[in-house]
Amino acid sequence: MKVSIVLVNYNWKKFNIECLNSILIQNYQDFEIVFVDNNSSDNSLDEVEKTFWQQINNWKIKIIKNNINLWFTWWNNKGVKKCKWEYICLLNNDVTVPENWLQELIDWIQKDKSLWAIWSIILDKWYENDIKKLYFNTKLKIVSTHFWDIDTIKITENEIKNDIIYTNLISWCCFMYKKEIIDFLFPEFYFAYWEENFLSNVILLKWYKLWLSLKSFVNHYWSWSFWKKPTLKKVMNWTRNQLINFILFHSKKELLILFPLFITYHIFNSLFNYQHIRILWKIMAVFSFLYYIKNVYLLNQYINNIRKIDTYEFSSNFSYKLLENSYLTRFKWFKAKTLNIINNSYKIYFKIFKINKINY
Repeated sequence: MKVSIVLVNYNWKKFNIECLNSILIQNYQDFEIVFVDNNSSDNSLDEVEKTFWQQINNWKIKIIKNNINLWFTWWNNKGVKKCKWEYICLLNNDVTVPENWLQELIDWIQKDKSLWAIWSIILDKWYENDIKKLYFNTKLKIVSTHFWDIDTIKITENEIKNDIIYTNLISWCCFMYKKEIIDFLFPEFYFAYWEENFLSNVILLKWYKLWLSLKSFVNHYWSWSFWKKPTLKKVMNWTRNQLINFILFHSKKELLILFPLFITYHIFNSLFNYQHIRILWKIMAVFSFLYYIKNVYLLNQYINNIRKIDTYEFSSNFSYKLLENSYLTRFKWFKAKTLNIINNSYKIYFKIFKINKINY
């Protein structure tokens, strides 16, 4: 079984060599690397070409160069088009992987032919020891999602079956899938951020499951490109794409009921989060959304055409807790009691509108 591994680079000179070296020494060697450079200005592409000239000459590594920066989604789509193998692995280049990383994913796919989409445990660089401790105590903290943001959830031993578990989200920095299940990867007007949630939801709507291998690990410099430099454009993309996903994957009835909660979430998150949320930038994200409203309409038609699961069953995969996420880092003295009051109010709101089928 052969795998094409796609890496997209933009000025990540500090990560590329370490990442590529860790891939090239894998126990499982039946793969190619498609390295896509998004018009880097830090000589990172030159460094890769000089360091790995032998692998490039042998076609173990394919280089795709771009003369303009068209952001993350466009060049991932471009990279996948150049992949020739049955399975595609999308991997961030701000990671390193242990020698058995790919073998563990391959083993599961070969063992279970119904397994068409799988990803690895992400060991966040800043919390690696904490995550390992949770894992080895058979309480695993993994990334999950709801429609306002990304959260983590704890998985108990009873929920783990043969070192693999069903999830509702692809963790973007490492994901392997069978090429034929997806018509296209990402809407290119997303540019970056929340495109992995779009892809996860499309796969779920097509009645495929997402699986997490508990023996395959990736060491990740968590969201380095976003959190260290939260610029206006990045925050706008982040918020706009959240809004697009929210609208795309809810029924009209759900939108009417849940939209006030979505807005409330962003207000509270703007007040309590000092890392990346700016109220003015969020308002500007709404105008950016309106600019792409025609694209959103066409995308909604596509989603309705491929949908094989009804709205309520789809929504039951997700949590709608408003503010219980790891990004709320300010005012901890205020947080616990206030969040309980807010979330309990939302439970009442759900009961009033009779949307109990939605997971809370």
